[in-house]
Amino acid sequence: MTTQTKIHEVLLSMIGMPNAPEITPNLIREFHAVLGQWPDDVFEMAALHYKSTETFFPTPGTLNNKILDMQMLAAGIPTAAEAWGQVMNALKFVETILCKEGATLRDAITGTGTAYLTASKEYNHHRNFCGQCQQGGLIESYSHPVVAETVRLLGGRDALMTENPAADRKQFIDAYRERVALEGRKFIMPQKIKNYIEEKRQALTGNAIKQLTQGMTK
Repeated sequence: MTTQTKIHEVLLSMIGMPNAPEITPNLIREFHAVLGQWPDDVFEMAALHYKSTETFFPTPGTLNNKILDMQMLAAGIPTAAEAWGQVMNALKFVETILCKEGATLRDAITGTGTAYLTASKEYNHHRNFCGQCQQGGLIESYSHPVVAETVRLLGGRDALMTENPAADRKQFIDAYRERVALEGRKFIMPQKIKNYIEEKRQALTGNAIKQLTQGMTK
C-alpha cells in the first residue's frame, strides 16, 4: 500500500502547480488517510492522470476520483447510452449445445407414456448438471454484469420494456447511473470507513431484530 514517503514524493512532484501548499507532515497524513489503501503504482498513475488533465493542486478526494476514473476504464464500464443499447439488443437466439451423452439421451425421448416421461427426466437431469450442454433458444445477453444487475433490480427486461420507449430509456438510464455511482463510491471509500459502516450495519441489524422480537412478544 502507498506509504507516506511515496505520498510525500508524489506531492513534491506537483509543487509547481497553482495553489500548491507547503508539503507538511500534517498534509501528508491527510492524503495518506484517504489514499493509503492504494498500491504505489495506482497512486502514482492517478497523480500523473491528474497532472495531465487538471491545473490546480489536488485534494485527496480529487486524486481518489482519478483512481475511480482509471478503474472504470479498466473494467470496461459501459456508458449509459451503451448500456441502454445492450438492453435493446439483449435478446439473442443461440443453438442448443449437447455433449455426446446429452445427444443420446435426447434422441431416446420417443413414444408416449411412462417410457417418454422417464427418458425426458433422465435427459433433463443430465442437462442440468452437465458442464457442456447448454439449452438453446432466446436468451438475454449483456456484455457487462452491471448492466444485467440494473435490469434485474428493475424487475427484469420484460417488466422494464413497455409501450413507452422514451420513459423506459429514462428509467433505465437513471437507475444505471445511480448504480454505477453507488458502486464507484463504495470502491474508492477508504477501508477505515468501510469497516465503520460494516460495524454500524451489524449493530443496527441486531437492534432492529431485537426490537421486532420484542414487539411480537407483547
